[in-house]
Amino acid sequence: MDFDLTEEQKILKKTIRDFIKKECPKEYVRELDEKGEFPLDIYKKSVELGLSGLSFPEKYGGTDGNLFDVVIAFEELARGAMVMAFAAGCNWLFAGDAILHFGSEEQKDYYLPRMVRGEIIFSFAMTESGAGSDTLAISTSAVKDGNDYVINGNKIFITMAHISDMIMILARTDKNVPPHKGVTLFIVDAKSPGVEIRKLNMLGRRAIGTCEIFFEDVRVPSENIIGGLHQGWSKLRKLFEQERICAAAMYVGTAQAVLDDVIQYAKERVQFKKPLSKFQMIQQMIVDMQTEIESARLLTYYAAWKIVRGLPAVRESSTAKLKATETYVNSSNYGMQIMGGYGYSMEYDMQRHFRDSKAATIAGGSTQIQRIVIAKEMGL
Repeated sequence: MDFDLTEEQKILKKTIRDFIKKECPKEYVRELDEKGEFPLDIYKKSVELGLSGLSFPEKYGGTDGNLFDVVIAFEELARGAMVMAFAAGCNWLFAGDAILHFGSEEQKDYYLPRMVRGEIIFSFAMTESGAGSDTLAISTSAVKDGNDYVINGNKIFITMAHISDMIMILARTDKNVPPHKGVTLFIVDAKSPGVEIRKLNMLGRRAIGTCEIFFEDVRVPSENIIGGLHQGWSKLRKLFEQERICAAAMYVGTAQAVLDDVIQYAKERVQFKKPLSKFQMIQQMIVDMQTEIESARLLTYYAAWKIVRGLPAVRESSTAKLKATETYVNSSNYGMQIMGGYGYSMEYDMQRHFRDSKAATIAGGSTQIQRIVIAKEMGL
């Protein structure tokens, strides 16, 4: 097992780091958070850099990268600006992967090149007010009417829906069968009549944007079904492993950003005539942060390594996400304690990490759900 980066991966890592440093400096990221604005202009520049095509085959304009390449990119993007990792993720993960692996040739030829060129942005709508961790409790329905399906219902806590062109949605298409056999994935034009998107006022992830979507008699052609009628859940489950691994990579990156800031602060801040970094209690907290981050990084790399080799990684992906999300929370807690009043100040980044980190343990499968998955995989 070798996690040494190839020369191409080293170049990718450096390219992203240089890009973020130039286009998304800390002051700008802080401003985006304060205003709750998504940096569409920076996203378009990342497209020009080729990041939007990283995980797609060359025939669609991509660079044919594997999951390990994507993990490296997610970690580095999030280390500098988590909003950019989310921007890439909305297209790379559920929507892009779903179309690539389960879409028809016509769907792949139409959507994937446009995603690579940055012409369309996808959001993914699954969660409902009564269906969070219990995904299959969704009530949003899609009823066949001629060659179309008519969608009614609403989704909540949907990332980046306010700037999306297309929405991939999970809807119930058969109420008379077991829940997992009666749901379907659809692609919906965000500008369709009957679609209303409302941005929510959230504690964290303010630049990324979290939304509620209402669907009222929204007509969607049957050719917009992804993966087959009533096959939504079976297809979706196959994407969870990669989604959790990429989420873990992102939170490893954000936790590393916390540690970077803490180390710089501890070396510069003088108390009792010496830098904070010379106090053993401060050193202990910093070392604990470093140890947790390295552990989360290795768990994430191991899960990605298994996927790249075609091996099942259900337990490994959940373990990586569990560790990475809790590491981000723990690191931001330590960061707030070490930086004291400065960490609590809106003029510094630590308060943002403190707010953003909590959502990591809730979204994309909570820490409790990950533990249930891991326990099941252990045969408990």
